[in-house]
Amino acid sequence: MRLWWFGALISLVMLLAQPLWRDDLEQSQRTPFDNTGTGHAEQWRFLHEAAPLIPQNSSFTVVAGDRDVEMSLAMMSVGLLAESRLMPSSYYGEKVPAGASARFVLVYGDSRGTRKGETFVASVPGGTLRERLTFRP
Repeated sequence: MRLWWFGALISLVMLLAQPLWRDDLEQSQRTPFDNTGTGHAEQWRFLHEAAPLIPQNSSFTVVAGDRDVEMSLAMMSVGLLAESRLMPSSYYGEKVPAGASARFVLVYGDSRGTRKGETFVASVPGGTLRERLTFRP
C-alpha cells in the first residue's frame, strides 16, 4: 500500500512540475488547438484572421478541398464569426445548396484565382476571402 501511495505522490509531483521544464508552455497559445497536431490550429487562425473582414450580419460560406476540413471550418466559424450568418457549402461531406447564396466565400487552402462572379477581397494566412458580386440576402 505504501508503494502505491509513493507512486501516486511521485506522479503528482511530476505532473505539477511539468510546466517548469517545458519551454514551449511558457509561450502563450494563439489558438485553443495549438500543440494538438490535428491541423485545427491553422484552421482557427484562418477564420480568426478573416473574421474582422466580414461585415456584421453578412452571410458567408467556407470552402476547402477536403469536405471534412470544410465541416470543421464551418463548425468553428459559428463561434468565431458569431455576428455573421453561416451558409454551409457542405454538411457532413454532402454538398448543400445554401452556400451558393452566401455573400462572402472563405476559401481555405489552395486559393489561386477567383471564380466567375466573385471578386478578391483579401488574402489571409491559410487562404483568401472573396465576395460574390451577386448573392441572395
